[in-house]
Amino acid sequence: MGLFGMSEQELKKFAAELTEKEVSLKNLESDLHLQTENIKHERELVAADQARLSQEREKIAAERGELEVRRQEVIRKEVEAKAGFAKVQEETFRGIIETRLAELDSRQKDLDRCAARVAEDMEKIAVREGEVARRELAVTEREQQADAGFADKVAALAAEAKRQHEANHQEANR
Repeated sequence: MGLFGMSEQELKKFAAELTEKEVSLKNLESDLHLQTENIKHERELVAADQARLSQEREKIAAERGELEVRRQEVIRKEVEAKAGFAKVQEETFRGIIETRLAELDSRQKDLDRCAARVAEDMEKIAVREGEVARRELAVTEREQQADAGFADKVAALAAEAKRQHEANHQEANR
């Protein structure tokens, strides 16, 4: 019989199980690291999308301001110009402005859809972060449990080995 009443084969099996658990924990840690990097990359993509959205909104606001200035200019020219000429010019500009406003409205809808998608992506990222945090906690708990049990077993095995060594030594002295 070996230590703790365990045969050498049982001790080897126990050592193999400990090694297997260590490899499993290292694999989990590696998976968590990869998921963390993926989340970081997705956050960077979302941040880039948000910056692009912000720039597009600023462009739309600037163009709307420009269009309002043009609209005011058309109104002023209408008052100054002759009735017939002003009317033709007003219709032309009005058509251009309405077309442009329709385009801007379409772009605004696209931006709103993109903003909704970014919000959904952020929500998904938050969920993934929660999952990663839970997994990290589970791995940490398992590591702590494994470490606590391993230290006690090693101490007991050392004491048993010492006791057997002393018994063998006493027997050898007889």
